[in-house]
Amino acid sequence: MARRLLRAAARTCPRLHVRKDRDALHDFRVSLRRLRTALRFYRPFLAGRVQKADLRALKRIASSTGAGRDAEVQIAHLKAFETALAASRRHAVAWLRSRIASQADPVGIMEAKRAFLSLETRLRPSLMKRPTLAESAQESRGPSFGRATGDMLLSAASRLQRDLAAVRSAHDSKRAHRARISGKRLRYLLEPLTGRSSAWSRALKQLKGLQDVLGELHDMHVLSQQIASAAEQHAVEIVRRRLAAAAAPRALRRRAKDPVPGLVLLARRVRRRELALFRGLGRSWGEVRKARFFGSLFSLAEGIR
Repeated sequence: MARRLLRAAARTCPRLHVRKDRDALHDFRVSLRRLRTALRFYRPFLAGRVQKADLRALKRIASSTGAGRDAEVQIAHLKAFETALAASRRHAVAWLRSRIASQADPVGIMEAKRAFLSLETRLRPSLMKRPTLAESAQESRGPSFGRATGDMLLSAASRLQRDLAAVRSAHDSKRAHRARISGKRLRYLLEPLTGRSSAWSRALKQLKGLQDVLGELHDMHVLSQQIASAAEQHAVEIVRRRLAAAAAPRALRRRAKDPVPGLVLLARRVRRRELALFRGLGRSWGEVRKARFFGSLFSLAEGIR
């Protein structure tokens, strides 16, 4: 499993050079998270072939690509919101989009790619090496794959259950983000098992639906922060320009369109979307449905355990 996930992550690297491949960065980050989750959970059973430093390196690589991916996601959301604004206010979206695009870090993404390939070169021989007699003896004394995986599924599902229960309003951005991360980890544990039966596939499908809602809710929280931050920076820039132009002739002064009214309207629409997503989360993941989902998942985990 570890070798397969390592190869899958390596296959996404060449796509980072292709400008038209809009999913390349997303797929690279997902493959890193799948690999890191598996190595993190199963490291105790890999006979020292994966070190804590390797996990820290994977985390650094993923973190270094976060700004670029956030920029991609926010620009995509802005395009959807732009059509809902009056034509006289759309310049605010273009203004904000250019600011967000400037935050993308293509150099950092290429550095992340090089760092991963270096790590992959180091990990691959270790994971390909056949177990020694001592390692085989140690494995025979340890738990089976089913027992170890079942234990981890029970722990990860319990964590998600607690994190979901803590999300009580659309304002709980940090708690919702924690639930989103817990859902991702549980999902990556489930994915290799979905061929066992339709029940496993059904659980994964429900988990993906939850992740979609929590993911967009997180996107709206981040976009709200971007709008507020951009409006504050714009106010500071206006004051600086006025001070710098105080001694200039009026003929040389040029007034640009003010993006603030458009940003206010955009912030309202983002906030309405946040509330709609939270209400949808309540409908699709109410107490009864949550109880059914986790009851079924705990039963599946106990079964494989």
